[in-house]
This record gives sequence, C-alpha cells and structure tokens, in this order.
Amino acid sequence: FVADGISAVEFINSWGETARGLPLSLPPFLDRTLLRARTPLRVEHHHSEYDTLPNISSDLITGEEVVYRYIRFDQDMICKIKQESMAPCSDQNGRIITNNKCSSYEAIAAFVWKARAKALMMSGDQLMRVLVVVNVRDKFEPRLPKGYFGNAIKYTAATCQARDLVDQPLSYVVGLVQEAIRRVNDEHLRSTIDYNEIRRAIRPLGFTYISSTWSGLAFGSTNFGWGEAISTGPVELPVDEGILFLPRQEKGKMCMYAFMGLPVSAMGNFEELVRQIN
Repeated sequence: FVADGISAVEFINSWGETARGLPLSLPPFLDRTLLRARTPLRVEHHHSEYDTLPNISSDLITGEEVVYRYIRFDQDMICKIKQESMAPCSDQNGRIITNNKCSSYEAIAAFVWKARAKALMMSGDQLMRVLVVVNVRDKFEPRLPKGYFGNAIKYTAATCQARDLVDQPLSYVVGLVQEAIRRVNDEHLRSTIDYNEIRRAIRPLGFTYISSTWSGLAFGSTNFGWGEAISTGPVELPVDEGILFLPRQEKGKMCMYAFMGLPVSAMGNFEELVRQIN
C-alpha cells in the first residue's frame, strides 16, 4: 500500500481543508528515508508473522462460500468482555496471572480470535495466529514526525494451539494479544525492516486472522464544505482473513462493529457465540 489508514485520513482531511480554502493544519512529512534498512543489515529477532503454520486439520470448510457480516458489540457486551478479560488465569507454567489493564480493542480482538477458533472447529493441535496491526509512529526512537505520510504500521503476531484458544479463559488469550503488542519497539521494528530487505517476505495467511481497528482514525472530522462526515466505513475487506473493528457512537453510547468474513457454516457458529455474551 502507498499509505496506511492514519496517512489516508490525514490526506482526506487536508483535501477537505484545501476545498474550503484553508491552510493545511497538518502539512505532510514526505521523507520516507527514515524507514530505510540499516547498513549492515541486522535481523536480531524472530518475526513469527512470516512463519507458515503447518496444516494438520481435516478442513471441512474448504470450498464453502465466504459470507460477510457486521457483528455488533454494544456497550454492555463490551463491558462483559472486558470484565472476563481481566479475570485471573494460569499461564503455561501454572502461575496465576492477572490482566490489570485491558483496552476495549484488545478484549474484543481476543474474544473474536477465541470465538473464531471455536466456530471453525479446527483440530486441537492446529496452530492458529492473530496478526494485530499496530501504529508504530510513537514506537520508533525518535518517534516519526507528525504528518508522516506512508506506511507506519506493523503486523505483530500471537500464535496458539486451537485447543488452548477454545479451552483457556479469555483472559489468557488477551494476555497473548497484549504480549504481541508489547513486543513492538524500535529495536524490533528496525529488525523487521532489515528482514524485509533480505527476504522481501509475504505473510502467509493460513490459519491466521488479521485484526485492525479504525478507533484512532479521525474520519469524522472530514469536511469538504457541507459539514463533517456522518458515517464512514470500508467498501470491502482486502483479504478474507481480515477483521476490521469500527467504533460507533449510538444514542450517546459506544459500540463496536466487527466487519468480517467466514465460511457459511462457521459464520452461524460465530454469531451464536456472540449472542451468548448476553
């Protein structure tokens, strides 16, 4: 892609300012050499987002039509999911851990990963992965300049056996997502850039779902001269494995929509798991 979501929103908002005869409130920063690979190249971390996950499942859904839905999570549902996300649980070594802090996005992204594994009914030993899209503008040292135009996102991976996704409590799954996000720092990002310079790698998407949110995108402030935007949304998902989380205000209360696709039989299972929240 030429640019990520934040750059796209800043471009559209600048376009609106130009249409109204206003100076740009945030001029674009166009120097992409800030994200060049190092010399010499140094791959100092394992980048599991590029691993190919072995297929050990009897895939009963191959060839099924993929259907797309907007799955709604209202404020009460989000509160229940967050409460469950912060319940004490045991890690793989049997130690009790507690998530004292959890964002709504982390909680819902983990819930969807867990529910998706149940809905797809994979073999218990099947490795499944979530790729969480992270805005890295403030992860570099120094941070990228305001108005940076380009791709400043990172796909960070959490991987787990389907059995653990299904059987472990939601708080365990949230911990995996949070650990993947915490991993993203300047050192890890520079290693990723060098890895891509060497491999020109493509992320394999088998048994993977890509989790992205528009919660930080200011589409609502776009104004071409006839008022701010009332509603925004994607035309389509770029890949079937993608799930896009769209925050909305409805009657003064926050809700979240998950725009996603699943095979027909799995989508019915997934929707039933969402209904069970209440």
